[in-house]
Amino acid sequence: MLNCKNIGGIEFSVDNSIEQKFDYMRQELRKQFPNITPEQEAANLELYKAYLTRDRAVTKINLDEDLPPINEEYVIDYAVDIRPNEAHYIEVAKAALGQIWTFLLNGGAASSYKLPSGWTKADIPLVPRDEWAGDDPRTPDTPKNIDNIAQDVLKNQRTVVLVCNEKSKELSYSYISAYYPEALQYLRFIVQDESLMVEAATGKPVSGKTYPVGHGNMEDIVYRYLGAEMEEAGVKYTYEANADDLVGIYLPLAAYGYMLERDVEYAEISTPRTDSDIKGGIFGSPGGIGVDQAEVAMLKDADLATSQNRNLYPDWNTNAAIQTLATSRIMYEHRNEVPVFLNKDGDLLKLETVKGLYMKLLPAE
Repeated sequence: MLNCKNIGGIEFSVDNSIEQKFDYMRQELRKQFPNITPEQEAANLELYKAYLTRDRAVTKINLDEDLPPINEEYVIDYAVDIRPNEAHYIEVAKAALGQIWTFLLNGGAASSYKLPSGWTKADIPLVPRDEWAGDDPRTPDTPKNIDNIAQDVLKNQRTVVLVCNEKSKELSYSYISAYYPEALQYLRFIVQDESLMVEAATGKPVSGKTYPVGHGNMEDIVYRYLGAEMEEAGVKYTYEANADDLVGIYLPLAAYGYMLERDVEYAEISTPRTDSDIKGGIFGSPGGIGVDQAEVAMLKDADLATSQNRNLYPDWNTNAAIQTLATSRIMYEHRNEVPVFLNKDGDLLKLETVKGLYMKLLPAE
């Protein structure tokens, strides 16, 4: 391993001291946001300092003390078909729309939206609605046909319920209620500790790379920065998705109602896999026990043939998940185990199977 590396013209020692990273972050903020105000810069640097030092002093409540442990008894339900009772679950969800907040991540179909002044594509919190009749008032120039296409897609949508509490319990946690764009903004430019990242294909430490904000960051944000707002609003679930295939734009109300009624802690939304669904995330139960999630881009050559078998992996990951803060906490605490692979086009990392990591942390069935 080299004793030093060069990032943006700055020599970094192997130990990647906090001072050096802090200086690099300040330079990146000013380069990426030329019009950033001193107040905005200070706020971003404060968040980054907390990230580097793992200092939770900026957290408004002590989540470690205020959150009870997650229920240790689980039922893994794979490919639950909720359509026979869909109307009932939708009514359950409609009565509790204030208890869930959604986060739209990345680009996809959302990249064609005309955003309000000062917003970025990562700053679109979509309020769940049972029927979208037209444009979102916050994105007034959104084409109506996008909504129509998405509704057509949803007609064939399935719900994959992965984790369900065996015993019903009172939902007494603090939950997500507010969007935190500042946290997303600073996370775009994090320089990772060498100890945090191991490249999935080689097993070697990854250094001198950055990664764009995405699902891999959400657990950090949800768990560390939103505690007080979650508790105050009494929100029970968070819906995290992107709009790559138009499915993630919409909260599937039937799935949400199912989770409310049965006290499900975590679910991923999928669609039936087609012949064109080759590269991406897939679900299956190859051994007939439990569930397996695979990211095709990370598989070794020997496993690729198996991954293409639609009988073994019949479902396609839409990158949409409904979860409680308890599941965010588990993924946050194990975030160092999230596999990564290098983007061949530049100095970017991609975090993969973040939700799959959660599955692997569950007790074996």
